Amino acid sequence: CGDLGFNSSLCGFLRKAEGDSPYSSWDPAKEAQDLALVETLGGAGEALFEVKAPLQNNFNLVYTVVAEFGAPAVPVRLIVDTGSSDVWVKASSVVAPFGGGVVYDASRSTSADARPGRQVTILYGQGRVEGNEVRDRLCLGRLCITNQSFIFADAVYGIPDQWLFDGILGLGYPVLALDRYGATFVERLNETFRHLAIGFSLGGIGSDLAAAGGFLAIGELSELQREAQRDGLGDGVALQLWGVNHQAMYWLVRTNIAVRSHLHRASLRATATAEAEGAEAAMAILDSGTSLIAAPGLAYVALVQALMADKPDAMQKCTTTLMSAFGQLMCMCDVELNSLTFTMTGMGGKHLQVTLDAKDIMQVVGVGAMGQGVCRIAVMPSPPGMPLWILGDIFLRHTYAIHDVVNHKVHLYPQQGSHAAVILEELNRTQSIIQAANFAFNIACALATALAGTVIVYTLCARLRTSESDVCYDRF
Repeated sequence: CGDLGFNSSLCGFLRKAEGDSPYSSWDPAKEAQDLALVETLGGAGEALFEVKAPLQNNFNLVYTVVAEFGAPAVPVRLIVDTGSSDVWVKASSVVAPFGGGVVYDASRSTSADARPGRQVTILYGQGRVEGNEVRDRLCLGRLCITNQSFIFADAVYGIPDQWLFDGILGLGYPVLALDRYGATFVERLNETFRHLAIGFSLGGIGSDLAAAGGFLAIGELSELQREAQRDGLGDGVALQLWGVNHQAMYWLVRTNIAVRSHLHRASLRATATAEAEGAEAAMAILDSGTSLIAAPGLAYVALVQALMADKPDAMQKCTTTLMSAFGQLMCMCDVELNSLTFTMTGMGGKHLQVTLDAKDIMQVVGVGAMGQGVCRIAVMPSPPGMPLWILGDIFLRHTYAIHDVVNHKVHLYPQQGSHAAVILEELNRTQSIIQAANFAFNIACALATALAGTVIVYTLCARLRTSESDVCYDRF
């Protein structure tokens, strides 16, 4: 939901804790028991290899899943967010102004920990959430986790469209949850499954959950991959994740970005209107909590220029007076745009290519004074200081993503029925030259690393290749 200004990925994830934690006196053995205490509703002793829950598409703004909290169980609509790590749920005082039915109340749950947690503030790109840490039972389909730590939010500021959701289900790496005490949801899941994987589809795959909203799948990697095979998705493309400053933080991958024949360079040394084919590699976060695509710094300006290049009436239909509060360019819906292509090279040499045309990039938001349709271009600038691209829902709708938590990989499959995504065994000549150069560079870095006996050289190579910032990106 980057277009809403509610975007944990864009600014990382910052948290401020106030006061001492009452959990500091807990017995470590008790904590270890809690981490292992996971139930299945399918019956005692039943092995749980996968749980699948449908997603609700809310006007292409946010995708929510219904989880149940406490005892008696209360259904709660949570935004599925692979760009953050925490779980939080609104208190009744926050939900009441937006209507709604039954509201979770920690004080009325017989399974909640009676001791109040410390005060926590979560800061986002725009807006913030305040509340107490709570522990209670959380169920997602047949999977139930006892004593899951989450934030019981009694104040939510500056976040629009709150009537669409009741909280957040963070599925990012734990390092994004700063200054927390309890284990994140992903950490608890990792204690449950031998090889944890998280599948995310924004369009129905298979016959059991073919609703427009898609589904969230959690389970063993082998089971999710077998199911993808059964659904006719093939092997997909396996992408190795990149760390930030030597830590697994985001679902961060490397991609080439091109707008037709216009060149975008991640280093911003060339403008988007350079007369060359192909694209240079950039770092991009796969983030289900963002509905648009975000480009860092001047790359956003270059990207918009490239989308409108060779389209004489584009700027006339997209004026600065139509800029929204969050930096999105608003246009008449009949404006013509160039296509935007992302190419990702997987392990084994296969490539996933996703090409978004004007129908994908333009989203209807209303009607103008003269009766013309008004659309937004589904790209936005990243906040200052964020050097990474964000690939949100308009990209993810064309793929099925299986997140391999243990091995730091993500497997991407072209979504069934997608006109935009395709697996390529070979790229065109220009792209092949770029890939060959990148491959040679990787080999040089690997040799330098072996000679130096450290990963530092490889990290420096990655930094020089991908960014001029002081952030190091190292491949796992």
